[in-house]
Amino acid sequence: MAKGKKYGGRQKGTPNKREAYSVQKRLEEMGFDLIGEILNEIAEMEDPMDRAQCYLRLLEYCDAKRKAIEISGELNANQMEIERIKAMPMNELMEKVKTLLPEES
Repeated sequence: MAKGKKYGGRQKGTPNKREAYSVQKRLEEMGFDLIGEILNEIAEMEDPMDRAQCYLRLLEYCDAKRKAIEISGELNANQMEIERIKAMPMNELMEKVKTLLPEES
């Protein structure tokens, strides 16, 4: 974004064309609750698996999809220690944990 004073363009808070003329807004203006109708139709389905599939499909539109995070580069000291601990045999790991616990009185 350019620094300094802004010239031209939409005023702050003015909806863009897509938002201003959305189908949902028009339906709401006519008194039709699109989301409510969809949820009512799903609730009336007899098969619980069909209902679950519909809810899962709707959830895709509720939040942005998350991408996997790829880690590259060298391991730092903490990551190397974690890898070393993961490679330890279970009995050795349990003995190490016991030494870190406070003694019982």
